[in-house]
Amino acid sequence: MAMVIRRWLVVKGVFFALGLGSLTCVADEQLVKLIDKTKPAVVSVRTDDGLGSGFIVDADLVVTNYHVIKGASAATVKRVDGVTIKVEGLRFIDPQRDIAVLHVPAIGRGIAPLSLAQESPRQGQDVIAMGNPLGFEFSVTRGIVSAVRTAESLKSILPGIDLAGTWIQTDVAISPGNSGGPLVLMTGQVAGMNTFSRRGSQNLNLAISSVDIATAVKTAKSRSPQPLSTASEKAVVNNDDTQSKIAELIIASISKSIAKLSDAQLKELTDLDSQRLNTLLTPQSIHAVGEKTVARIQGRATLVQVLPSSLLVMIDGAICEIFTERAREIGAKTAGRVITGLRIDGTYVVGTATPYKTTAGDIKYALALVPLAELKSEYWNKDVAAFISKEIEKRKLEEERQRNQALERRAQRLRREFTDASGVYSVDAVAVGYDGTTVRLVRMDNRKIVKVAITKLSEADQEWVDKNATVIKYGGKKLEEYLTKSAKK
Repeated sequence: MAMVIRRWLVVKGVFFALGLGSLTCVADEQLVKLIDKTKPAVVSVRTDDGLGSGFIVDADLVVTNYHVIKGASAATVKRVDGVTIKVEGLRFIDPQRDIAVLHVPAIGRGIAPLSLAQESPRQGQDVIAMGNPLGFEFSVTRGIVSAVRTAESLKSILPGIDLAGTWIQTDVAISPGNSGGPLVLMTGQVAGMNTFSRRGSQNLNLAISSVDIATAVKTAKSRSPQPLSTASEKAVVNNDDTQSKIAELIIASISKSIAKLSDAQLKELTDLDSQRLNTLLTPQSIHAVGEKTVARIQGRATLVQVLPSSLLVMIDGAICEIFTERAREIGAKTAGRVITGLRIDGTYVVGTATPYKTTAGDIKYALALVPLAELKSEYWNKDVAAFISKEIEKRKLEEERQRNQALERRAQRLRREFTDASGVYSVDAVAVGYDGTTVRLVRMDNRKIVKVAITKLSEADQEWVDKNATVIKYGGKKLEEYLTKSAKK
C-alpha cells in the first residue's frame, strides 16, 4: 500500500509538473507572439545629447518623451530592422505630460503602428515595457500596473514637479534609455509611455497614459512640422501660443512699478528692452519667486553642470536650470568644472520644475529659468509697449476726469438764479468772469454766454458777485470752456 501511495505521489507530481509546464509554455508563447507583433513599431531615438526610446503611431509620426529631445539640435530614429531616418521636425510637444510627437518621414512604411488604449488600464493588469535601457536596444521587461494616478495626486507625493494628465504606476523594470518607450498591455495596445522612475525606491516607475498620448497625436496630425529646436524651454516660451502669456507675466510683474513712475519717466519706456524692464523690478530671492512669473532674481550662485542648451545652477541653495544660448560656449570655457562664487542679478521668466539628466544618468527636477534678454522681444515688446501706452492714456483720462470733477464743483459754487434789478427777469447761470463792471455768465439752459452790467443785477446778486469776485476771476476761462464744450457733447 505504501508503495502504491508513493507511486501515486510520483505520478501525481509528474502530472502537476506537466500541467504547470504546459500552462507556462502557453503563456510564454503568448508573450513571444506579443513581442514579435509590437517590436517592429518600437524605435530608438538618438539625439546629439543622448539616447531614448519611442514608438510609431502613424506613417510619419513617432511618439517619445519631451525630455528625450529637449535641447537637441538633431536626432535620428532607428527601427529594429536597422532602418534609420532623420527626425525632420516636431509636430507637438507637451512638457507637463512629457510628450513629444516627432515628424519622421516614412518611418512607418511597412510597419503596423501601435494602437493606443482608449481608457486607463486596471490595477493588476500585466504589462511589458519596450525600449533601449542604458543603450541595450529593443529590450523587453515585464510587470503589472501598480496604480493609476492623477497629476494632482502625484504632486503631493512628488513635490516640486509640475505634471498634468493621468499617470500609470508600474513595477516594470526601466532604466535611463527606456524613456519614451511604450508600456504595452497583453492585448497589444499601448497603455502608456514610460517616462521616469522614483529614485531611492524599488520598481516604482511612471508612464504617461495612452489617453493623454492619443490627444497629443490627434493634435499633431493637424499641425505642420516645426524645427527640432522648438523643444528647448526657451523656444517653448518663444512659441506664438505662449508669447501673449509671457507678455501678460511681464505686465503683471511691472504693473506696480509702472504705477509709481512719473508721466515723464513713463513716456521714456515706450521703447522697451530687457535692461529697462530690469530696473522696474524689485530684486527678489530665488526662494521668494513664484512659478510662471517674471522676476528679477538676485543671489549667490554655483554653476553645477553644463547641459547642451542650459546651465544647472545652484542659487542660494535652490537648483535651477537656466536655458541660455550661451550654454555650449560656457561649457567649452569651464570644461565641466564646478564654478562657485558667482553673482546672479537679472530678469527671468520663471517656469516650473523641469526634468534634467545628471552625469550619472539620473532624472531629477529643477526650477526652469529663461533670461528675458534672450527671448525674442518683438512680440512681448509690442504687447508691453501697448500696455504702457494704455497706461499713459489711462493717466490722461484720469487727469481729465479729476479736472472735470474740480470744474464741476467750481461750477456748482458759482451757479445761482441771477435776477435783474426790476425783479422781472431771471436766469439760471454760472458766473465765469467779472472785470469790475460786467459779469460774464454761462446760461445753464443753452450754455450760451451772456454779458450783464453789474448795475443791471439785483442788489442781492451784486453783493454776491462782489463777495465771490476773486473766485469768479480765478480760472473763469477754463470753467467757461468746460461748460460750453460739454454742451456740444
